Amino acid sequence: MATPEAQTQKEEVKLSYGQPWEIAAKFDNYIHADSRRRQISEVDNHVDVKVQKMAGCFVVKTRLKEEHFVERAPKTNKKKRNGKKKL
Repeated sequence: MATPEAQTQKEEVKLSYGQPWEIAAKFDNYIHADSRRRQISEVDNHVDVKVQKMAGCFVVKTRLKEEHFVERAPKTNKKKRNGKKKL
C-alpha cells in the first residue's frame, strides 16, 4: 500500500515529453560534464541541458525548450490509389 506521502511525491513528478535529446558531449567524470552543462546553459537560454550517466561515461544532452520549437504537421500516410481494380 502506498502512503499518502508517496502519492504526493508521485503527483509532483512531471514528465516532459517533447523534442528528443541530442548528445552534446561525453566525459569520463561528472565534474567535467557538469562544467560543460553550465557553459551551455549560460550561453544559450533557449536550451534545456542535462547530465546523464551512461555506461562508463557521463553525457551532456541538450534540446530546445518547448516554447522555442515549432511543431511539425503530422504526416499523413495516405497511399495513392490506382484507378485499376485488382482481380
